[in-house]
Amino acid sequence: MRLCLEKWSSWAPGCETPEDWQAWADSKKELSLARDSPALLFVDPMIRRRMSQLSKMIVQVGYEVAQPADFQRLIFASSYGEVQQQYRISKKLIEESEVSPAAFSVSVFNTPVAHLSIVIDCKHPASAIFGGQDIFFAALLEAASVLHDNSCKKVIVLLGDECLPDEYNELTENPVKPYACAFKFSRDYENNHIQFDLDYQNSSEDQVPDRYSPSSLDNSNNPSPLIFVKWLLQKAESSLTIGGSNATLHLERLP
Repeated sequence: MRLCLEKWSSWAPGCETPEDWQAWADSKKELSLARDSPALLFVDPMIRRRMSQLSKMIVQVGYEVAQPADFQRLIFASSYGEVQQQYRISKKLIEESEVSPAAFSVSVFNTPVAHLSIVIDCKHPASAIFGGQDIFFAALLEAASVLHDNSCKKVIVLLGDECLPDEYNELTENPVKPYACAFKFSRDYENNHIQFDLDYQNSSEDQVPDRYSPSSLDNSNNPSPLIFVKWLLQKAESSLTIGGSNATLHLERLP
C-alpha cells in the first residue's frame, strides 16, 4: 500500500524548531527530561490551564498539522497517556479516599485528543490507542486501514508521552523523555508529498521481529514515533522496518 505524508510536526522541551530537530537527528542535540510545555498562546487560558504537559504538546503539534482542516479522522496513541494526572488521582484516593470529578475528567486516556478537538473545533471521529512501546506501529496500522477502506481521505496521527512522576521513574531503567508528534497521512499521489510503500508482514510463532531496522536509528532508546522522525530527517536510509509483537511494518521511501 502506498501512503503520502503531507505534513508533520514534533515538539519536545528544548526541541521546538525544525533546526532543533535536525540537530537532534544528527546526534548534535539530545532530548531532555524537562517538564516544560509549549506556550499555546492561541488557546483560551481557561482551557489551557487544565491541560497537562502531554495535552499541551499534542495540541501544539496537532494544531500545526491540522491546517488546512482537510482531514476526516484523528488517531491518538500513547504509551502512558495522562500519567501525571492519574498518579495525582491515585495518590489522593489513597490518602483522602476521595477525588473530584473535575480532576477525573482530564485523566482519561483520550484527554489530549479531546483537547485538540475542542481547540480546532473538530467534529470528526477520533481514536485513542494504547500500544505499549509499539505505539507508532499500532497508530500507523490504524491510519493505513482507514485510508485503505476509503472511509476517509486524510488522517492525522498524534503520538506522545509526558514525563513520568518521580515515584514511577524510580521503577524504570530509562526515564521517559517528553515529546509529541503529529503526522498527516493521505493517499494523495498527485501533489509533491513524501511518499512511501507500506508492507505488513505477520511473524511466525517462534520468530520475534526486530523492533527497528536499521538498528542505527535506535541508538538512544528513542520511542518508536521518534525513530520515524529520525528516519525522515536523516534521509540516509530508504527503508525502515518497525516490529510489533507478532508482525512487522516495512516502509520504503519513494523518490
